[in-house]
Amino acid sequence: MEYEGIVIRPPSEAESLILQVTLGCSHNRCTFCPTYKGRRFRIKDLDRIKEEIDEMAPCGPFRKVFLADGDALIIPQDKLVAILQCLKEK
Repeated sequence: MEYEGIVIRPPSEAESLILQVTLGCSHNRCTFCPTYKGRRFRIKDLDRIKEEIDEMAPCGPFRKVFLADGDALIIPQDKLVAILQCLKEK
């Protein structure tokens, strides 16, 4: 598993697998949040995400998987469904 930049783990996700599916924040204009300043937002390549899921599968089972970075739910629905299906299969 290869993380890029800093990864923020919410306290409630302390025992979750952190799967970085986006990098940075899609909004990135909040005056109070310096977390992703200077980083361009992008969605990770689906093939790379699937490779990381395959890599981590033998370490499971995981009760929860946290989709990280700043705004994972901006991923187009078809791609997000593919990620979730891959997680369910593994």
